[in-house]
Amino acid sequence: MQHQWSGRGIPGAGFVVTAFLFAACGGGQQHASPGSVLCEPCTDSYQCAAGLRCIDWQCVVDRGTSCPDLNPPDVLDTGAVARDPGVDPGNAGPPDVPERDLAAFEPTWTDPTSGLMWENPPSPYALLWQPAIDYCQALGLAGFTDWRLPTISELRTLIRGCPIEETGGGCAVTDQCASWPGCWSQDCQACNPGQVPANGGFWPEEMAGDPGMYWSSTNRSDDTTQAWAVAFNGSYILAPTKEWGLWERRCLRTVGP
Repeated sequence: MQHQWSGRGIPGAGFVVTAFLFAACGGGQQHASPGSVLCEPCTDSYQCAAGLRCIDWQCVVDRGTSCPDLNPPDVLDTGAVARDPGVDPGNAGPPDVPERDLAAFEPTWTDPTSGLMWENPPSPYALLWQPAIDYCQALGLAGFTDWRLPTISELRTLIRGCPIEETGGGCAVTDQCASWPGCWSQDCQACNPGQVPANGGFWPEEMAGDPGMYWSSTNRSDDTTQAWAVAFNGSYILAPTKEWGLWERRCLRTVGP
C-alpha cells in the first residue's frame, strides 16, 4: 500500500486534504468486519464485536469481565501460527501446519539497539489517531498487556538506511521538541524514497508489515489537532491531522523489570 500526499514540508493543507480524499475514496486498507462476541477467543481487538476489546486473548468489555481462562489462540486470522514462548514449536498449532512455518512466525520483535519490544507484524488495518491509541492500550499479545503506541522518539528508533532521520540525526523532531516551527525542517524528509532498502522500508530487516505511515502518540506541541508520524516507505517525518488520517500503528512495550 502506498500512501500519497502533496505539499511536502507544508503543515496542514495539502497533506490533510489528500489523506482525507484517499481514505474517503476507499484507498488504503479496509477495516475488518468485527464479529466475535463476548468471551470468544481473539488475537486482535478488530476481531471483536462493537463495544468489545481483545484482552488476554478474549473479546471482553473490560478487564473486569468474567470469562473462562484461555491459552493464547494457536491460529491467527492471517493463517499464520502464533508461538507461545513456553511451547515447543513442533507441538504448536494444528497438525497440518509445517514446522518451518511455525518457526518463521514471531508475533513480536525486540530491537537490540533500543531494548523496545514491538508488535511484529502489526494488525493490517489503518486507523485514526485516537483509535490507534486505544487499540494499543487494549492489545493482548505474547502474554503481555502493557502495550502502547510509541512516542515519536521511540518510533524514530526503527528508522534504518536514512541517517539524517535516524535517532540523533539532523531532524530535530523528538518527544522534547515537537512543534512544527523550530523542530521540523527539510532534514525530516531528506532521504530519497527511490533508494528505499531491499526490504521495502527504511526500517530493520526484521520488520514485517506494510512500510507505510505509522502514528506516534506524540502531539504537535503547537497544534494538538495533529500528531507526529513516520512514513517508512519514504522516510518522512510528518504530522497528519488526527481526525482525518487513516494510518497504521505498531504497538510497543518497554522491556525490563
